Amino acid sequence: MKELRTCLEDYAVPMLRALAYSHGIKSRNESKAELIDRLINHILQPDIVAMNLAILPSEERAALDRVVSAGGKIALHSMMREFGGVRRLGVGRLEQVKPWLTPETPTERLYYLGYLYLGYSAIGDYLGPVFFIPPELLALLPDVSSPPVRFEVKTLDQPPANPKPADNMAVYDIFVLLSAIQRYRAGGQEGPSDQTMFHLPPDMLAYLQRRMSVPPEPEQPNAEGNRRLQFFLRLIDQVGLVAEARGSKLRLDPDATRSWLEQPPTQRDLVLQSAWRSDPHWNELWHVPTLRPEDTGWQNNPRRARKHLLDHLARCPAGQWLSFSSFVRAVKTVDPDFQRPDGDYESWYIREAETGRYLRGFESWDLVEGALIAYTLTYPARWLGMIDVAFAAEDEHGTIPAAFRVTAAGAAFLKDQPGTESLPQKSPPPFSVHSDLTVEVPADSNWWERLHLERVATLLELRADFSARYRLSGDQLIGQLERGADLERIIHFLQRAAGGELPTDVAGQLRTWAKRFGQVTLGQHFVLQATSPEVLRKLQQIPEVARCFAKVVGPTTVLIHAQAQQTVVDALRKAGHIPKIEGDVTAQAALPEQ
Repeated sequence: MKELRTCLEDYAVPMLRALAYSHGIKSRNESKAELIDRLINHILQPDIVAMNLAILPSEERAALDRVVSAGGKIALHSMMREFGGVRRLGVGRLEQVKPWLTPETPTERLYYLGYLYLGYSAIGDYLGPVFFIPPELLALLPDVSSPPVRFEVKTLDQPPANPKPADNMAVYDIFVLLSAIQRYRAGGQEGPSDQTMFHLPPDMLAYLQRRMSVPPEPEQPNAEGNRRLQFFLRLIDQVGLVAEARGSKLRLDPDATRSWLEQPPTQRDLVLQSAWRSDPHWNELWHVPTLRPEDTGWQNNPRRARKHLLDHLARCPAGQWLSFSSFVRAVKTVDPDFQRPDGDYESWYIREAETGRYLRGFESWDLVEGALIAYTLTYPARWLGMIDVAFAAEDEHGTIPAAFRVTAAGAAFLKDQPGTESLPQKSPPPFSVHSDLTVEVPADSNWWERLHLERVATLLELRADFSARYRLSGDQLIGQLERGADLERIIHFLQRAAGGELPTDVAGQLRTWAKRFGQVTLGQHFVLQATSPEVLRKLQQIPEVARCFAKVVGPTTVLIHAQAQQTVVDALRKAGHIPKIEGDVTAQAALPEQ
């Protein structure tokens, strides 16, 4: 930081005279340089420093000690929050108000005593205005041996009733999502705060409602299942398991998906946890049910806030039930600005969902930061297996966390000591395909092959260890053939996944189902219907119209290429014919007599 002389040189003469008055120095008609010399010689005398410290009131001494204990500089907003600020006055108002005579805060008293100065500096990851003590003055002040602020979280004497354990279904539910993306198409568009929000077709949503461990509930926007679904959709995007296809649709990235599914279980978990921790775009603040942020230009850094909260969570003893409110208080005590390093509690436009009122000022910390802590730990951290949670007994909706416990897996991840489980030495066990078309899938089977099985089979039973029973489905097989799959490759896949043991009647049944495919061809055309053969003949003489004809099927009827529908409509209008469009699918164009 700047030395005392540089600080004083930045002041106007009226401010220098104010400092002189505070020290009992009678200012004569000396020059600015002479006045600065007199102030420096006085302020830096050890006996003068000792005398001032002895007569400082307790609050002002505590304020000075706070800056000394921080190494001689402190963020402006932190000092103002604890000990008040300094009135910013121009030269004219300064001489009129004379704030050094009646300082309003301990900070202001130290400022006009020449012990605190305003500057701009970095403190950790904070960069902004600071109060500081010039280094040569700081060297004359006694060291402050005040104890550091402690991060204290209360341990519960008794385990809570009805705890909600850490989620162990994240990997399986994401597997279900990948299976759904194989069957359907989800669209994506940019949402607030640079988040991608995915929009699912009804048939895909119905599938997920049947299969996910916590079903999404479209009629309840704030339901846990909906928040969980959007979180997992974002997570597989962050991990790279999906890629954009034409029309902003999602498709699986086969290499990334296979790599993830074939990893050992703890490694799959670690990939998800690490992706969440480092995600710069998933913004928990925009998902807290009790808050309604407004996208008015302000920005927050969700990755920074998340990192601070996970670092604090790592300080909690694993395996012990802890008071949730005490954790929130501990964060507020040691790191209140974990998501606002600049201390800006005024310019973020956030409403309380229930009342609609804006939540501004540090006094709204519990409603904003406290709610963010509750959401982050209760949902994403629990969904990824890091903590168990217990809710308040009177909270019938399960939204007010009362206690939590860091799991062993959570502690390993938070302390960057995840399990070092290596890839299995033996091959995963094969599927068992039976003559009744059921398929038994062991828990430790190859999940990449299991994902392929989902294309042609229906889940009948999922067991607690994630082993499962499926049944081969004719409808799903036909669906795959319609998408261009090859029947013999499907049969070969089942034979390989079953360890080479595929009952003959199973292959025969698949071939029987496949015979239903392709016996009838339905072309993709639209029908143009004229009112008479003469009208149709006239249309055939118009080159722009005739080139869109696929096939004449009657004296007044012709098939139009599906992709040429709009072209033929435009050509007809240009030729003086106004077609009548009937329906969105057949698009029949009935033409009047000429």
